[in-house]
Amino acid sequence: LEIRRNSEWLATMDIEDVLRLTARTTVARMLERDDFANRYADGSPISVMEFLYPLLQGWDSVMVEADIELGGSDQLWNFLMARQLQEQEGQEPQVVLTMPLLVGLDGVKKMSKSLGNYVGIAEAPGEQFGKLMSLPDELMGAYFDLATAWPLSRAAQVMTDVRSGAMRPVEAKRLLARTVVDLYHGPGSGEAAEAEFDRVFKAHDAPSEIPDVAIDGAEFRDGRVRLARVLAVAFPSAVPSNKEGRRKIEQRGVKLDDVVVDDPDVELSALELDGRLLQLGRKHWARLRS
Repeated sequence: LEIRRNSEWLATMDIEDVLRLTARTTVARMLERDDFANRYADGSPISVMEFLYPLLQGWDSVMVEADIELGGSDQLWNFLMARQLQEQEGQEPQVVLTMPLLVGLDGVKKMSKSLGNYVGIAEAPGEQFGKLMSLPDELMGAYFDLATAWPLSRAAQVMTDVRSGAMRPVEAKRLLARTVVDLYHGPGSGEAAEAEFDRVFKAHDAPSEIPDVAIDGAEFRDGRVRLARVLAVAFPSAVPSNKEGRRKIEQRGVKLDDVVVDDPDVELSALELDGRLLQLGRKHWARLRS
């Protein structure tokens, strides 16, 4: 295994190097890319920087003398640009292997941490299970194919059973969630996560394990902190801003010690926060420490 950082060659490039790189292709070649061609036809703006990206990525393949490049199907055109640059440098053009993109939990865009529609491979079993249970039914086939490590024939059989009515969609989704959790956390982890999920979401009990979240003293102003801010600190993936925390409270989705909070401007002291159980919806829990 060899790990390289492309800053080794990109960071040392001056404007002359960049101009030489841009001279290796043409605007017509760039517009062969479907995305660029469609935007050009629609009159949508395309920045010069966007043209530079595939050239810089392609130059990576030149510098490491890549034999094979593996990536998502959305990267195909960039990989082919690398082949062109390698040929110009007298190298054997790399073989390109692309994989289908996994659509995120929103059912629209590719899975991305920045979009918040992802299941993290290092997340806790319960978090993975709960997220997968929110998956739109129409995405289950793709997730069985791409996220379970099963043979495609087995994944196809499950979806056949769903379509025939032999298996209910919710049963298939539970099977998917258990399988993914087992894959990343070991056999039996999926069943345990399922039992915890049922305990919390069916019986409406608090989770058996609730993380402690410390609220730093710097968050307090005159000895008090808004609960909207506490939500952003405790659950950053679900509450990316104070404004969103305020909105969650207004929607009556926030509880302190199992009591709904209805004042979006509520402020609490460190003493009033310490040890309290904070709940956002049914999925997010924290034991506050100050």
